[in-house]
Amino acid sequence: MSVLSEVYGDLTVSVPPRASMELRLTGRDLRAVKVASLHISDADVTTAPYAYYTVVTNRRGAVRMTIDGRSTLVGAHQSAVTTPGRPIHCEYVGKDTFIDSIVIERDALERELCALIGRTIAGPIDFEFAPVESAPRDPLEQAFATVRRALRGCRGVAGHPAMRRHLSGMLLTGLLLERRHPWSDAIFQPAPASSPRAISRVIEAIDEDPMAFVTVGDLARVANLSVRALEEGFRRYQSCPPMRYLRAVRLSRAHEDLTSSDIDEVTATTVAQRWGFAHYGRFVAEYRRRYGVSPADTLRR
Repeated sequence: MSVLSEVYGDLTVSVPPRASMELRLTGRDLRAVKVASLHISDADVTTAPYAYYTVVTNRRGAVRMTIDGRSTLVGAHQSAVTTPGRPIHCEYVGKDTFIDSIVIERDALERELCALIGRTIAGPIDFEFAPVESAPRDPLEQAFATVRRALRGCRGVAGHPAMRRHLSGMLLTGLLLERRHPWSDAIFQPAPASSPRAISRVIEAIDEDPMAFVTVGDLARVANLSVRALEEGFRRYQSCPPMRYLRAVRLSRAHEDLTSSDIDEVTATTVAQRWGFAHYGRFVAEYRRRYGVSPADTLRR
């Protein structure tokens, strides 16, 4: 079961008598986050005290999850979030259960929450354990779909540090904003006033190295502000959200690379990936709106 342990940590697996377990697991490591798809037949899996936050989304079949004596059945098209520090028992019901998992390092998610609320927290984030319906329009589900497309469609994208940070950051923020936890209300509280100097520090940092930042929480730490205060400051002094400003700077750097590169040495797709654009079609549309031509046309010229 080493293949399971590589994604989910130390665990034991048991199979009902006279049954044969079928298992297929695919996964990608984005450093702070691992994403995995698991096909499994009748089996019981028990972890050691679990070190990660995990979002389990059931696509087909059913899985009964038990933590500290609390048990919940995650049915098809439902998802549940687990909190670190406790053993987890999973009973996969049926011959063909298919789940997607987002396995998140504890420190990474808690740092992101601290940035969102503008203060430190004590202890793990205790997400509500009850399963919820998963719909394609949910922010977290949309972020996960974007990550899957990027991993399938961009050759070598998962191996690029900048892209790993970008994709994992989408999942961290999506989880904290969408799923209920003790700090959910604090994330959406009105923001205090921010100074122009703090916003200027963020702009200078973006202009110096736009690929150093993945989430709005990264930018908030530069300004020593909560995410809400940072966003309010950008609306007041820049008339745009901070992530839109960051994306505009990256688009400008991509344009500079395309105008100065040799078409025999690079492709427009490579340049897009270099500047953190995981979805090439959206990059082309955004580039065309700003510059009036496609990235490939700029490169050919």
